[in-house]
Amino acid sequence: MIWRKITELNDLITYEKSAEGVIIRLEARLDEDAGWSIFKSYSFDESNLVEEYTASSRGDVLILLKSLMKERDHSRDELVSIKKKQNRKIEVDIKRSHKELDTEKWFFHINKEKTRNFFVVYYGKEVQVDVVMHESYKHHEDKVVDEIVNLLGLLKFDDEVKIEIYYFNNTSSKRRSSEEKAKLMGEIEIGLGMDEDK
Repeated sequence: MIWRKITELNDLITYEKSAEGVIIRLEARLDEDAGWSIFKSYSFDESNLVEEYTASSRGDVLILLKSLMKERDHSRDELVSIKKKQNRKIEVDIKRSHKELDTEKWFFHINKEKTRNFFVVYYGKEVQVDVVMHESYKHHEDKVVDEIVNLLGLLKFDDEVKIEIYYFNNTSSKRRSSEEKAKLMGEIEIGLGMDEDK
């Protein structure tokens, strides 16, 4: 299972390999806006599964391609399971957390599962939406984005909407004891006092 370079042009780079009847292809294309779109596609049993990434420069593309080549590929069984999940209907439950002048934060759950995901909308010259969701929902990305776009009525903004998607795989929190907080505040106050003396 060795990657073979198929094409390397100024605006297109492709690699390919095959294993267990699955053809895996990496393709990086230069977009009209000088950014790059990178696709990792799996072809099997007359089906396709495509993962999409973006990069801002050719250097970033090469780094991402190396990383994608090193990562573990989906097995045939995993691909079949993913396709089944993709074909299932999903339910996205969305609730607004808060709204400020030009920013909104929303939480959402998928299929009534406990994992809490969220997105933040920034209204300016363009509308920016940052979506943060658990990596297990990666293959529902299009459906989740469609739900968000429809809920917020973003279709009326045409090309002025930029959506960035981030994934997490676990949650952790660190709490400070009251003593640590007091020590930290003391250090801040001492630092401010020293600056004032100067």
